[in-house]
Amino acid sequence: HDELVRRYITEIHGIKPFGKSKLATVTSKARRVGHVRLSDVTPASILSYAKQRAGEIAPSTLNQELTYFAQAIDVARTLWNAPIKDNPMRSAMGVMSQLDMIQGSKKRNRRPTDHELQTLIHLAKDSWIAPIIKIAVETGLRQSEIHAIEWSDIDFTRGTLLIRNRKDP
Repeated sequence: HDELVRRYITEIHGIKPFGKSKLATVTSKARRVGHVRLSDVTPASILSYAKQRAGEIAPSTLNQELTYFAQAIDVARTLWNAPIKDNPMRSAMGVMSQLDMIQGSKKRNRRPTDHELQTLIHLAKDSWIAPIIKIAVETGLRQSEIHAIEWSDIDFTRGTLLIRNRKDP
């Protein structure tokens, strides 16, 4: 399993780079389950793992974690001829979805109140983060998008900002 994950990261991440979140998740979970042989991965073992993780993380996070491993197993079966007939992760995930053990992310629509924002900015006033908070609130940009801004991206005359590599254009 550890070899599978290392190869998955090396080869597939090299073809289609993972986002930071996916790479961190796959890497950290590889440490947790890397000792398990692929031939020993069964729907029952996955269910046991999921029960243990359910007390630690949200159903949507568990779903994401298992999806990444399912993708790695799909690649191993399809591209690397791993000697397994079916993807046990996908079988287990189907049942776990029916049991509401895993699910998609919940839509969020709550925004901080003006009072909460002012409190946050006040608490951060002597820190480098205060202007970042203000930019995030005004633009809706992600942290990585804000940190990628260069002076040449700002047109003070026109009052515009070029955002490169936007996750959601």
